[in-house]
Amino acid sequence: KGEPMTLTIGANGNPKPTARFFRGVEEILPIEGQIEFKESEDGQTFTATILSMQPNQQGDYIATVQNSGGMVKSKKCKVTVTKTPMFVRTPQDLTVADKSEAVFECEIDAFPVAKVTWSKDGKPLTVKDGAETQAQTDKGLYTLRIPQIDSTKHMGTIICRAENAIGNVEHPFQLNITTAPTWKAQLKDIDVLRGQDAILSIDYQGYPMPEIIWNRADKVLESDNEKIMFSEDRKQLTIRNVQIESEDEYNVRIVNEFGEITSKGKLNVLELPEIQPLLVDKDIQIREQIEYSTTITGRPLPEIQWLKNQKPLTASPPHIIIETVEEDVIKTTLRIDNIVSDDDGTYTIRAKNRAGQKESSSKLNVLAKLKFSKAIQDENIIQGQPVTFQCQIEAIPKPKVTFYINDQEVKSTAKIKVEAKGDVYTLAFSKVDLPDSGTIKVVADNGTDKSEITAKLNVCLKPSLVGKPTEAQVSIGQPARIQCTFTGLPMPQLTWSRVDGQPLNEGIEIANDENSGIAALVFNTTTMTDKGAYLVKATNIVGAAEQKVNLDVKEIKPIIIRDLEPAINATKGEPMTLTIGANGNPKPTARFFRGVEEILPIEGQIEFKE
Repeated sequence: KGEPMTLTIGANGNPKPTARFFRGVEEILPIEGQIEFKESEDGQTFTATILSMQPNQQGDYIATVQNSGGMVKSKKCKVTVTKTPMFVRTPQDLTVADKSEAVFECEIDAFPVAKVTWSKDGKPLTVKDGAETQAQTDKGLYTLRIPQIDSTKHMGTIICRAENAIGNVEHPFQLNITTAPTWKAQLKDIDVLRGQDAILSIDYQGYPMPEIIWNRADKVLESDNEKIMFSEDRKQLTIRNVQIESEDEYNVRIVNEFGEITSKGKLNVLELPEIQPLLVDKDIQIREQIEYSTTITGRPLPEIQWLKNQKPLTASPPHIIIETVEEDVIKTTLRIDNIVSDDDGTYTIRAKNRAGQKESSSKLNVLAKLKFSKAIQDENIIQGQPVTFQCQIEAIPKPKVTFYINDQEVKSTAKIKVEAKGDVYTLAFSKVDLPDSGTIKVVADNGTDKSEITAKLNVCLKPSLVGKPTEAQVSIGQPARIQCTFTGLPMPQLTWSRVDGQPLNEGIEIANDENSGIAALVFNTTTMTDKGAYLVKATNIVGAAEQKVNLDVKEIKPIIIRDLEPAINATKGEPMTLTIGANGNPKPTARFFRGVEEILPIEGQIEFKE
């Protein structure tokens, strides 16, 4: 828009042709100061130039070339008119009283029509901000109107920005409001490391431009270009190479004819924490004691923390003891008594204050030759019961520990759990079965040393009776055998006793076969004293069982082998003898009767003989 646009066509013919130009069907004719036509000296190039293009002149253009021999028509040329936004008239700076009206106008030339925005501090001014905007796009006139100025919201730099698809342009201008100074950013307390520069900054608004006065306590500060320096607008105070004596309260006073404001801030001079002496790496034998002691300084005094492998370390007497004394400096000691393998690691003292953080670390290497301090033990366990094998190993570095059953490596299953806690290693069975019997082996290997230990796992069965006991019923004097059979793992030891607590009679043979679990008593010749209940007890390492077995001995009724004489003629005053012969088992006794009256021996009168 507003710039020249030239259409050019080249043609030849005989006789020499002429050219005509058209926009659509409307022929373009030369107009002085607006449209120019030119023809080259050789008569083969023709141009039409529109000296100042306007939007209403865009469209499809063609050219025709003709002579007496005929006419030809060119291809269409589509002409589009654009213009990047530009300010014909910019908005001007304005100074007004607070609560009064402010109006800013500008004129912008652009095609397509420009979109115009008014913004302050990076945010568009809207009705919510008390601003109104108007646009006469056909004339390129744009207006910002603020009916009631608010110094807290409107004072400062406002930017007018115009943009379309071709480009953009913006123009800043100043709205000054005659008002007492107000704060946009007050002084703040700041922390600065000793030896560095301290920068105290403020921001304010107020018009006319106020005077800025900086003070330390009651002393007015002036620039000396060495220690004290101000920025050009005096909104920034720089104190170079601050020292402890620079620490103080600083204040600033802002004054113009409408009023004044003040603000203050504290300059805190800090020092980074220092740790002396630094911790050093150490090697220590297991069960010995180690101690770290150091002194920590800093401004302000730091907070300290002991760490192990970068995790907080807390005291746990009597094993880990931490002692800290805080005065002008901090003195702290970490002591570890009765060192164990788990104490191996990196120990760090960390000191932190507002200035920063310092650390010092020591790698503590706990040394120990691989040794089983607690061995696994032989176990005799009833089938189906749980059992645990546990050992304790001292070794640095920490070993890889593997359990074996009968030389087969064991890993955790639903039935078996293998675990390590610290230096204690455990193989636990939730229940044992007969195939689990055998040798349990633990192999520990840390790459430097290797050692192993073994123990026996005997899966056992309590003794129990197999079938029914074999009891005996014999006649006195006959041989007899009573027995019963037991099972168990290991096979039980078998012992006999009488239920009545009496010792076994002589001549009774104990005929046990413990390999087969058979318990037997053999009576070569039975007597009545052998009759009774016998108790067999089967015992192994996991239990015992008892069984009562009866022996019944029957007596033999006496038999008369020589009977009394049917009749005896006795002589008065002479002896008379009655004789009877009999046997039986047990040996019988004899009694004599006259009628129903028993005859008993009477010394000097009646004698009994056997």
